[in-house]
Amino acid sequence: MLDVKTILRLAVKARGVSKVAAFVGLSREGLSRMLAPTGNPRFRNVWKIARVLGLRLIVVPVEKSDAK
Repeated sequence: MLDVKTILRLAVKARGVSKVAAFVGLSREGLSRMLAPTGNPRFRNVWKIARVLGLRLIVVPVEKSDAK
């Protein structure tokens, strides 16, 4: 299963890093660093990127069998 950052990274590459960075208000390099495996994006930036990509972030409760 892919994590949110990996999914966003793949979607940003498909849409165009420079284009998404401009809409989000970041440099291309900053966006790439943020979504790199060692990056640590802030929630507000993840939210902005998702919105630019036409995605909605939804929080749902985990089922008891899925909880750790």
